[in-house]
Amino acid sequence: VANSVYNPVIGTVAFKTNHFSTYAVGYNGKSFKDVKSGEWYSEAVNFIAARGITTGTGDNNFSPDAELTRGQFIVQVMRAYGISPDLNPEDNFADAGDAYYTAYLAGAKRLGITNGVGNNLFAPNRNISRQEMFTLLYNILKVTSELPKGKTGKDINTFRDAGNVASWAA
Repeated sequence: VANSVYNPVIGTVAFKTNHFSTYAVGYNGKSFKDVKSGEWYSEAVNFIAARGITTGTGDNNFSPDAELTRGQFIVQVMRAYGISPDLNPEDNFADAGDAYYTAYLAGAKRLGITNGVGNNLFAPNRNISRQEMFTLLYNILKVTSELPKGKTGKDINTFRDAGNVASWAA
């Protein structure tokens, strides 16, 4: 279960599900040959790999220094939140193509997670910016009804670079 977590203090596993069933606890250890144990990111990478959120970049590599594309991010964040791809999409972005992210793009479009970059395009192979990541994550939290209630964060204007945030991301 992608959203599961083990609490070693009390010896329990917690996860969210939308149906009753029989579950068994198991360990799905994953690692990549280019992610050295002890690196600051190794536990996080192994955590998301064990839950099927990422499969790496091929040949048992994760490529920790590579740029992240918009297509890679949308797949990973939808998997993280248990949002299924549209296997038989009726509508998709013009540049969705026939790739590992195609059905995820259709699902994201249908659910209103993204409107793309304009002109019915998503630009899946373009590197993703931080404001694009946070906007997609915010939209996923809205769709899954997990957006925190109330105002708990800082006002955007308290940041020196607030003027650099695009209007669609603000």
